[in-house]
Amino acid sequence: MVQKLKLNPNRCYLLGLYECGSKDLINLKTSDDELAEKFIKLLTSEFEIKPGKLHIEKKENLNVITLYNSKLKKLFDRSLERKSFIFKYLNEYSSAYFAAIFDYNGGRTSNGRIYINRLDAGDSLLLEKLNIHSNGKSKSFMLNPNLFIALIKGYSLKVARVIH
Repeated sequence: MVQKLKLNPNRCYLLGLYECGSKDLINLKTSDDELAEKFIKLLTSEFEIKPGKLHIEKKENLNVITLYNSKLKKLFDRSLERKSFIFKYLNEYSSAYFAAIFDYNGGRTSNGRIYINRLDAGDSLLLEKLNIHSNGKSKSFMLNPNLFIALIKGYSLKVARVIH
């Protein structure tokens, strides 16, 4: 029997971070200390991962957090195979998922344009279905940023810094 990951907004946020990572293992590389803390907190609380199981390194100003857990990795991979069904609705699951992607790879340009670096084509299509349009290849700019901010504002760590 194939086991499914029981979803909630916190787990969807972790899926968004996993989507942005290497996919070889569950990891996070970020200079944002707040994002690193949230990643650790969610892994330990949602999956009862003991903090000692996380490999945490500080390289210059970069936090590198790695978890070697093949069972959890398979659950994440299976969930992402179904992401076109999971995140097709405007709800807290898709909000948390896209908030994580924005927190990991997003930002705002000096002229105020909201973007996500290296937005996956499938994720771009999911945003289109949610009526949030983007353009660009390596850097996808949100064409209706107010809708995107409304989507992620309840879950994103970075959105408050970006809109002010």
